[in-house]
Amino acid sequence: MTNVRIIAAKDLTPDLVSQWKAIASDDRYLQSPFFQPEFTQTVAQVRDDVEIALVESAGELTGLFPFQRASNGLARNVSSRLSEFHGPIVRRDYDFDTAKVMRAAGLTWWQFDHLPMVGSPIPHHVWGTSTSPFVDLSNGYENYLAGRKAANASTVSETLRKTRKAEKEIGPLRFEYHSNCRIALESLIKWKDAQHDRTGRLRVLKYEWLVELMRNMTTTDADSPGLFSTLHAGDQLLAVHLGLQTESVIHLWFPTYNPAFEKYSPGLILLLRLLEEGARRGIQRVDFGKGKERYKGSFKTGDIAIGEGAVDLRLVSGRLRKGWYETKRWFRQSLLQKQFDRPMELCRRFRQKLAFD
Repeated sequence: MTNVRIIAAKDLTPDLVSQWKAIASDDRYLQSPFFQPEFTQTVAQVRDDVEIALVESAGELTGLFPFQRASNGLARNVSSRLSEFHGPIVRRDYDFDTAKVMRAAGLTWWQFDHLPMVGSPIPHHVWGTSTSPFVDLSNGYENYLAGRKAANASTVSETLRKTRKAEKEIGPLRFEYHSNCRIALESLIKWKDAQHDRTGRLRVLKYEWLVELMRNMTTTDADSPGLFSTLHAGDQLLAVHLGLQTESVIHLWFPTYNPAFEKYSPGLILLLRLLEEGARRGIQRVDFGKGKERYKGSFKTGDIAIGEGAVDLRLVSGRLRKGWYETKRWFRQSLLQKQFDRPMELCRRFRQKLAFD
C-alpha cells in the first residue's frame, strides 16, 4: 500500500537522506545538485517553508517531492525562481501520482519550468519544452578542449587568448577551486547586484534569505552543496563564482567578475579553470542552466531537454494558466514580439518579485 506523508525539510533523518540519494543516483539527470537532499536542507536553514512529500510503499521510500509552501495552496520549487532543475524524485519506472501527492500535502497547484524530460514521471503535465546546455567532461579536459577547437567554438578560443593576455599584462593568474574568502563573497554580492541593476533584472540579492543562503554555501563543510571559486591576479580579485556541486556534477549558479577587468573576460577565464580542475577531480558534467548567453552556446557540448508546465487541481484556473502560457508563446514567435517585450518583461519581473518575498 502506498502512503504519502509530509515532513519539514529540517526533520529529514539520516536514513531518509540515504534513501533519497539512492533514488537520485539511479538517474543521471537526478544527479544534479538541485535534486540532492543537501541542497534542500541548506535552503531550509534560511527558510521555514521548505517541506517534503514522502511517498512510501511497505515502509520504503519510492519517491519524494521537495517544495516551498506558499499561500493559496501554491507549491514553489525549493529556492523558488533560482531553481534550475526541479520535479519529483522518483524511483525508476515507478508510477508517481502527482495529484494524490499534492492533495495529501494540502496543495492545489505547482508550476515548473526546468523539469528534465528524460525519464520524467509526469510528462503529461508538460506544456512546452526548451533546453538547458551542459559540458560533458567524462573524457577529460584536454579532450573537451580539442572538441571545442574542432567545432570552431570561437568564444573558447578567444578566452584562451585573453588568458595569455591577462597573465602578460596583469600578472600570473591564481585559481582557487573552493574558497571561503569572505571578501570575495562580498565582492560577488556587490558585482552581481550592480549587474542586475544595470541590465534591468530583478535585484534578487536584496533579499536577506538569499544572501544568508549564499554565505552558508561558501562554508568548507563537506556536507555543503556550495562550490565557491575565485580567480586572482596577484592581490587583484578578477572573478568569482558560487555554484553547486555533487561528486560528479557542477551547476553554474552565480558567476560574476570585476568590471575593472572586463576586457579580459575574467568570468570566462574562471569558467575554463573550473572545467579543468573539475575534470581533474572527477566531475563528469557541468550544467549551465537555461539561457541564451553567447558563451553557453560556445562552451557547451550538449543540451538537456527540459519541460515547462503545471499541475493544477483547480479545473478553471488550470485551463486559464495554460491558455496564458500558450498566448505568451505565440507572442514570442510572432511579428509583434518587439511590441510586447516591455509588458512581458514587467509581468515576468512582477512574478519574480512575488516568488522571492
